[in-house]
Amino acid sequence: MRSPVDDLDFLGSMAGAYDDDAQRWLAWDQEGPVAETRDWFFNVDDANREHMHEHLDDSAGHRYLEALEYRHLIVVDRDHGRYAGAVQLFEDCQVNAWLAPHFRGRNLGADLFAAAAKMAHQHLAVKELYAVVAEQNLPALSALRLAGFQHAPATTETAELQPGLLALRHRTRFAQTC
Repeated sequence: MRSPVDDLDFLGSMAGAYDDDAQRWLAWDQEGPVAETRDWFFNVDDANREHMHEHLDDSAGHRYLEALEYRHLIVVDRDHGRYAGAVQLFEDCQVNAWLAPHFRGRNLGADLFAAAAKMAHQHLAVKELYAVVAEQNLPALSALRLAGFQHAPATTETAELQPGLLALRHRTRFAQTC
């Protein structure tokens, strides 16, 4: 996990949240890039990053990173530099995370959520963070529980959850900043 350094990093890491499975599991129901565009981002790796970056710069006038109102970390495959997913941490201490389709089914979800919790607790002084997940998203529920998240009673942030959604919390007594 690392901070995005440019819009290619941000958009590439976001692509994994917009296939049909991810949208259903995240319960976002948001329009995102079409499959061809997602596949383009999934093909960015260390070998072609510079070329892909030039292509993006020629066609995009947006500055996505400048407008973010939350912390966004990208997950990159160490071996090839491919975008593997992302973690978002909002001011209300909600964490969102996902893996790109080609990295799902490898038991990486628990590691992803555990790393997000560690970052929040050890670097951002967050004592308690929570994730909202669809009840039917068994892979995410399992990953969250393996990472130490536990079902918790409703709070002001989660009291008005839509039916079919659950909130899980991760707590520590030893939050600190780095």
